[in-house]
Amino acid sequence: SRDLAESLKSIFGLNIALVAASYPDEEERRQSVARAAAGYLERALSDGMVVTLGMGRNTGGIPDFYHPPSRIDCTLVSAMGSSPHVGESINPNDICQKLAANSGGRAIHLHAPAYVEIESVRDILAAQEAVGPILKKAKKADIAVVGIGTPSDDATLVRMDCISTTEARRLAKNGAEGALLGAFFDEDGLLIDPEEHGHLVGLTLEDLRSIHTVIAVVSEKGKSKAILGALRTGVIHILITDSDNAMEVMRMIN
Repeated sequence: SRDLAESLKSIFGLNIALVAASYPDEEERRQSVARAAAGYLERALSDGMVVTLGMGRNTGGIPDFYHPPSRIDCTLVSAMGSSPHVGESINPNDICQKLAANSGGRAIHLHAPAYVEIESVRDILAAQEAVGPILKKAKKADIAVVGIGTPSDDATLVRMDCISTTEARRLAKNGAEGALLGAFFDEDGLLIDPEEHGHLVGLTLEDLRSIHTVIAVVSEKGKSKAILGALRTGVIHILITDSDNAMEVMRMIN
């Protein structure tokens, strides 16, 4: 897996690629990747840093393994609004809270829904004291940790009620392979339906571009096309995934 990591690193111009062991069981695989991500954060974070976190099962798995040996006085802030339709392990506010508790840092919550029906509502929200300054802080983070989504029926974005299953299928039909913080792109890393992103309350792909270190954490089976597209957007600096996905990505480009 060291060779795999090196290949990914050089081909996609990554700062770091970490390839964790793969397991047939989805939960075990997620834990394997989450453990690698937690280990990396324990080494990379230091006092005064700001980390912004996205939603989903992969970022949500990190707090279980994140136990820095000494207190790290860093700030953890949500990169996106939350949803009442999913459990704590998926919502960014809860993920930030758990990581902060484990490191002695502090969590800053974004009190906003992940999705709004009308774009103008997002602008009104952004003007609120509980939303605007927090998004601004997230945009200026030193590190962003995000999952890589897909337009599937059980995708996190569907479960969070950001998009319907019909919408997910339409996106897939239009060539969408993956998503970063709800922004969908194709296998070449090109955005699909950019106007849809106006309904999401959180950081955009452009916002991610200006963050010094963007870490993508992904473990599910069959996400290789989503990973390839995400790497081709050019916003990711560090990829943390399992060996099956890593091999599949390499196979796709060779």
